[in-house]
Amino acid sequence: MSIRKWIFRDEKNDPLITGKLSRELDCGNILSSVLQARGIKTTDEAKAFLYSSDEEHDPYLLPDLELALNRIKIARTKGEKVCVYGDYDADGVTATVIMMSTFEKMGMKVFRYLPDRKEDGYSLNKKAIDIIHKNGATLIVTVDCGISCREEISYAGLLGIDVIVTDHHNCPETLPECVAVINPKRADSRYPFGHLSGAGVAYKLATVLIGDEAKPLLEFAAIGTVADVVSLTGENRSIVRGGLEIINNSPSPGVASLLVSASKSRDVSSETVAFILAPRINSAGRMKNANIAYDLLAEKDLTRANELAEKLNSLNRERQTEEQKIFAEAVEIIKKDSLSDDDVIVVGNDNWSIGVIGIVASKITEAANKPSMVISYDGDTGKCSGRSIAGFDLYDALKDSKGTLVSFGGHSLAAGAVIEKEKEEAFRKAINSYAKKNLTDEDRIRKIYIDTKIEPSDITVRNIEKLSLLEPTGADNAKPVVAFINAKIREMRLLSEGKHLKLTVEKDGFYLDAIKFNVGSADKKLYTGKSVHLAGSIGINDYNGRPQLIIKDIL
Repeated sequence: MSIRKWIFRDEKNDPLITGKLSRELDCGNILSSVLQARGIKTTDEAKAFLYSSDEEHDPYLLPDLELALNRIKIARTKGEKVCVYGDYDADGVTATVIMMSTFEKMGMKVFRYLPDRKEDGYSLNKKAIDIIHKNGATLIVTVDCGISCREEISYAGLLGIDVIVTDHHNCPETLPECVAVINPKRADSRYPFGHLSGAGVAYKLATVLIGDEAKPLLEFAAIGTVADVVSLTGENRSIVRGGLEIINNSPSPGVASLLVSASKSRDVSSETVAFILAPRINSAGRMKNANIAYDLLAEKDLTRANELAEKLNSLNRERQTEEQKIFAEAVEIIKKDSLSDDDVIVVGNDNWSIGVIGIVASKITEAANKPSMVISYDGDTGKCSGRSIAGFDLYDALKDSKGTLVSFGGHSLAAGAVIEKEKEEAFRKAINSYAKKNLTDEDRIRKIYIDTKIEPSDITVRNIEKLSLLEPTGADNAKPVVAFINAKIREMRLLSEGKHLKLTVEKDGFYLDAIKFNVGSADKKLYTGKSVHLAGSIGINDYNGRPQLIIKDIL
């Protein structure tokens, strides 16, 4: 088990400020304390964050927007065939739906290309461009990809195909030579918010092309934004808020069917999107082909949408089974080869499903609190997916180790690479050498960030319900973590054959139900009468209407 420590964000809270926020906002001590712990200390700041009108920036501030508009207008006037080139994840699929819907509303001749994870890999490739050329397209508009595809875009140009790139990933030093590159992360961008998702960028372009007709597409922009785990601050909060309003009141047939099939058709939150919608949409690209997810989200007929939703549910179950199998195999290899002693865990095997190795890497990183790279080999070459921890830039680590790789790309916390099997050991040594120089002892400690401590008097239904004002929650605006200190275990039992732990704890005569999912052996050794500190998220149990703590950690 990795070393861990709790960091209390509320240590420097001023009780007078907490009380003032609680009174003036009429929001209770839990929310007011959380707000102050997150740097919001005045009533005006709190109101601006909790109740402000939607933040919406001028899309014309995006780089190359007018160049893109001019080329799209020419394509419409001349009746050119346009291909929307997307990606196989939830952000890429929803961005494709947004762009396809926009061009269809404009009456344009348009078709899509969603790459196959195994056959095409990520982003543009020459084989796909050949297919697009044979289908008669003279313009490709990428969504959620393309920023690093200089060679492929040049190849498209040789075939007489213009390219407009819309993307949100980190930009290379040299941008591709094409009609337009719309990316808020460009060094020369004047756009005031740099954290849009691929679907968010597509939506901004749509608002210029079709005006108010783009509003219903917020539904898909919200799903893509949450699914891609981009910062839920600034304009992204507005996008997700607007999208959730549509999903809760008048969802498209595809989204409605997917919610019903997952037994969640009301009170949809960002958490619902993250844990119910996104995994099912992603399962298409992971296990089969992303076109299934696209067909569902674009479907107008409810009966057909219901059929497609069941297909996605089935694929999601397959994904879960495959993920569990590969994770178990990876753990065995890590044990056998003593890889757990490394600063960066690199583990590979033949024919692991490339659609789930990223999830497996996440599970390894979560369990070990170490960066990890999981490789699936097909013959002599493997595809690698990695996840990292705070303080360790995985993209920079791969860049430093590029001499052992065929190619690489990604972000600081999630990245991927292509590697030759014979160079796996060289790569392991290279990336661990980089880690030894760049990982600190502090980085190696698992940190549990706690927004505020709570007392029995704070735990009321009303106080807990007020926490919903923080929605949408996600990256950079996490669901609050509270700590319940020095509580005695009055009852404990294991659920689901020992997978989950149910506790009833007591403090000062107040009883609180708590549950921890996927417990380890240490948690099973707890016993009735023991005093514990609990950290987790506080909410209301849907079945009995009582407060309940979902445990994140126990000390």
